[in-house]
Amino acid sequence: MACGVYPAIRSGDLFTWNVENSGSIARADDLCVTNTAIVLASVYSPYASYSEDQGVTYSYGTTPLLGYGESSPNGNLRIETDGITTVFFGRTGFPNYDRKITYSGNSGDTWTVGTSSFSGNSSLVNVIGLKYSHGNWVAVSSDGNIKYSTNGTSWTDSAYTFAGPKDLDADGSKFIIVGDDGLIASSPTGQFWTVLPTLYTDDYNTVCALGVT
Repeated sequence: MACGVYPAIRSGDLFTWNVENSGSIARADDLCVTNTAIVLASVYSPYASYSEDQGVTYSYGTTPLLGYGESSPNGNLRIETDGITTVFFGRTGFPNYDRKITYSGNSGDTWTVGTSSFSGNSSLVNVIGLKYSHGNWVAVSSDGNIKYSTNGTSWTDSAYTFAGPKDLDADGSKFIIVGDDGLIASSPTGQFWTVLPTLYTDDYNTVCALGVT
């Protein structure tokens, strides 16, 4: 579990929890579990941290999350994995606020910037979501820019943009975006989206998919 003051806490039964290795790594803002490691990303460190012993001890990666010469991530960040490839979606700090999608093939040790390009970089444009599901990747930022990928390394702009997206999830067969003014949209791959009927025109801030339905 990613935490606030501490980098992470760990439990073997979900009843008792322990703070592990709290003094040696930066706070975790998001984490994922690959086939071999737990990988943490934080706005307090330019490097990912990873654990190969189920979260008891952690090591820093050897290359920065956002590429050489970049600062710690700024704003929201997301990290996701298909088990083998780990993908990070974040934003650099002042003065550029560049959104970048990077990937690691060794559970967070080294990182490479993927083939993706964002326009309109600004401190007001943030990361919304990053998700892997059923062989596809989708990334969404707050200006409505949606990118999709089949490998987590090469990314393409979606045919759609949405105003005010707030969250992204997947149910194993499709991706779901929710957002301002009752926005609900779904897509099997992230390329083409279907806007779904909604009962409300209020803002939807969060979506949680529980299964394929």
